[in-house]
Amino acid sequence: MASEVVAEVVAEVSAFERLARFLRQSSYVAKSNGRIKYNAFLPAPDHDTSVFRVDGLNANDIETLAKEHVKERSKNGAAMFTASLVNKAKLVIQSKEPPPRHANIRGWSMNDDPELKRSERNTAAMILSEDSKWLNWVAA
Repeated sequence: MASEVVAEVVAEVSAFERLARFLRQSSYVAKSNGRIKYNAFLPAPDHDTSVFRVDGLNANDIETLAKEHVKERSKNGAAMFTASLVNKAKLVIQSKEPPPRHANIRGWSMNDDPELKRSERNTAAMILSEDSKWLNWVAA
């Protein structure tokens, strides 16, 4: 299984490629219905959102990838979505290894007006969350 998890992926990310955003906080998921909250996708201080490219992996492989490369941030499962949502949110995805299969969502608003920047980032994050599904290995 380890060789499957770290298998090479092509540099360009296809619009239909499956992505996983490993959830570092339990509050990123509405437990009652499994809905992913938009704040799970907001960028880090470096202005990127870290994701993993998981085409060809099953749920166990995805969990293994998280545990091997994300450590404590993998406890709460993953938000699963396709790269087409990144395009819909007017963001871009860029392969960024190491670790294996890693990519960044980039292009978040850098507006000088803090209120407008927050609003634009929240809107883009809401688009990413709207069709995301929760892969819950916490209960397993």
